[in-house]
Amino acid sequence: MPRRTAIITDSAAGLSPELAARHGIRVVPMTIRVGDDEVVDVPGIGHGSIYEAVARDPLVPVTVSAPLPHIWRDAILATTASSKLVEAVLVITVSAQFSASYDAARVGSEMARERVSDVRVEVFDSDSAAGAQALVCLAATNMADTGADIDAVLAAVLAARERVRTVAVLGSLDQIHRVGRVPAAALWAARAVGLKPVVSLDATGWRIVARPLSRRSGIRKVAAAVREGLVASEAEESRAVVMHVQCERDAMRVASDIVDAGARVSVCEMHPFAGVPAGTGTVGVAWVGGG
Repeated sequence: MPRRTAIITDSAAGLSPELAARHGIRVVPMTIRVGDDEVVDVPGIGHGSIYEAVARDPLVPVTVSAPLPHIWRDAILATTASSKLVEAVLVITVSAQFSASYDAARVGSEMARERVSDVRVEVFDSDSAAGAQALVCLAATNMADTGADIDAVLAAVLAARERVRTVAVLGSLDQIHRVGRVPAAALWAARAVGLKPVVSLDATGWRIVARPLSRRSGIRKVAAAVREGLVASEAEESRAVVMHVQCERDAMRVASDIVDAGARVSVCEMHPFAGVPAGTGTVGVAWVGGG
């Protein structure tokens, strides 16, 4: 059924070109700066060189900048021009807690409305990043594919935002404050005894949920938490995104475990927006839990 609502997101969602194309999601690139080098984060470029630069020099500054308002404006205008069937555009951004992307998209949408006043444009804060943000986007496209209007699509993404969960075993504790709000005292205590904490992220924020003594134990706890969450969701078809920072083999093991629990699973490199602070060796899973 033709879509009446088009979906746009920023590259912090970590969508591959194939997944974005398959679901008709336009991706607006963020800009990643590593030291003096700048990368326009178009889907498919790969982030291995960024993680390698951080491995060589853990103190190298890494910043991820939001798309500027005129970039959002141009993406919205290009989307409306691509199909006469589009009645509305829904822009879904990385969490406004962590990035200026939401505010820039709002300004860009106002600029676009001056040119396409007959198309409704809404900007939605996903309250998430990486795989969780991708799942919110997929919830939007699933509803849009039914031919629903934008109000129905907004209701679907609001429900997904409230139910999306992320759990991860961290590869590093040194910079995680850059992506969340794990209490500094808790991080200090974990670092002091060499723990690799398992953290969760939902709409309420970050928190430590387990303090395993080894990374292997932490990975097992991540898989167990996801299986439990998928069972609790009671969804007819569950979907999960397994993310990693330069440890694909471990991610594939977790994915296999989750597939056995009946979920559709994709595996991807964690976007640097979350992956650089989380650290090399991080394995995380995002899924949509129960209401």
